[in-house]
Amino acid sequence: MSDEDTEFPDDLLAGQRDLYAAIAERDAFAASLPWSLEKADAIPKSGPNDFERPAVGDADEEVVATYAKLRARVLELAEFVSCHRHWASFDGPALVKARSALKHHPKAHPALADAPEGETA
Repeated sequence: MSDEDTEFPDDLLAGQRDLYAAIAERDAFAASLPWSLEKADAIPKSGPNDFERPAVGDADEEVVATYAKLRARVLELAEFVSCHRHWASFDGPALVKARSALKHHPKAHPALADAPEGETA
């Protein structure tokens, strides 16, 4: 049985799709930010496998609020998907398999959900 053959409620598919979109939006926003949103001293490189980071000043309140809002949306959707009533009918390995099937279902991905039948992104 393929992931496409697994039946999921429409709201669960939409929740997973929205979760992927929210994660992408949060990650894209975070990529434009310094390594910390809190004031921090520089971290010097101190060994061959270590890294260094520049000092960071106080972040703009609007930036911090935007990131917090995006993060909260990701957490809200993750909770919706993971606590959905659909999972009550599964247990043990079957639950793991069903959750994996949802994550790989074409209708659970923003780029694939709106594609015409038979097309992939």
